[in-house]
Amino acid sequence: LFGIAIAVVHPWKDPDKFLRLFLWSVVGLVLSVLLHNMFYAFAAYFAGYKWVVAILNVLSVLFFLLGIFVLPVTILTGIGGVIYLGFQKKYPGKTNT
Repeated sequence: LFGIAIAVVHPWKDPDKFLRLFLWSVVGLVLSVLLHNMFYAFAAYFAGYKWVVAILNVLSVLFFLLGIFVLPVTILTGIGGVIYLGFQKKYPGKTNT
């Protein structure tokens, strides 16, 4: 997943884009946690309706996986991009060769 995230953001040369990626990923992580817990609670509440419980469990698992696997990768990508491009702008003549 990290390779996919890097491949998507590779052409970005502005630290503001990485900062936005980081901030939206944090917001998405908070929403993902809240939605996972909400769908899980609703599935327990509607335990008598099998088709409702099935839909709510699918949504619960979807937001759980999003919060566990996808959003932490985009958070790390955003932080790494801000730090790397911030140093490039502060020290423009230095290279790592």
